[in-house]
Amino acid sequence: ERKATEVPIDLDHVIQIGGGVNYSIALTAEGELVTWGKIYEYRRRIGGSVYIDPTCPRFVNDFVSIKSSWFSVVATRDLCPACTPADFNRDGRVDHTDLDFQHSLLGSACRDSNPDACLVDLDHDGVVGLSDMGELLSQWGSCACAQADLDQNDRVDDDDIQFMLAMLGQGCFEEHSDACRADLNGDGGVGLDDYALFLNLKEDCACATADLNGDGLVDTIDMFVLFDQLGQACTNPFSAACQADLNSDGAVGLDDLGLLFAQWGPCD
Repeated sequence: ERKATEVPIDLDHVIQIGGGVNYSIALTAEGELVTWGKIYEYRRRIGGSVYIDPTCPRFVNDFVSIKSSWFSVVATRDLCPACTPADFNRDGRVDHTDLDFQHSLLGSACRDSNPDACLVDLDHDGVVGLSDMGELLSQWGSCACAQADLDQNDRVDDDDIQFMLAMLGQGCFEEHSDACRADLNGDGGVGLDDYALFLNLKEDCACATADLNGDGLVDTIDMFVLFDQLGQACTNPFSAACQADLNSDGAVGLDDLGLLFAQWGPCD
């Protein structure tokens, strides 16, 4: 009979579990691999092998399946992970394509025979409903914007730059802490590499907001899309008016047109 040690932390949304002689492993719906007990990481090197006893529990992102045997465990990583759970088609943004896919599965139950329903069941209650659509809308837009919005006020601006500068030199020790949000490269500390990555994300986010047709280019097509919405109020997040409200002030105006011209050209 396999042995499992006591779970050292509360785990949410576990979809797979496994155990060996003296270790346990769990996979969450978010793609986190959690291990605890007496676990060894096996690495090959010239002249032999080395075993490393890592700190447990250990989280590793973007795993999709696990297999365990008496003495070993194998985890399969997703080589093309979604940038956020609602990015169903993995194109780096949550938009109408993802919304239409989720809408087509409204009312469906999450079962092994219907994995698409499990994918879009964002609140993990077993059924695809309106609450899942609400969760998708909370993740709406370019993932670059979500990552660069360090102060989490739904816009990327100079306040986020100040946030990043204040975190420089800090270590990421607690998940969801300010320092961990600023640790964009995930190396355990906030440094100049994170600042450079933030500036790239900020630039990508700015382009993403004005690229209204999503073709990777801010041009006359986007300008005409915005012209069609001039004077309209943003009252429905699904509407074209909200998409064209680039400064998020609740209406489409000349300020939004100015932002579009400031982002003119290819996104890269």
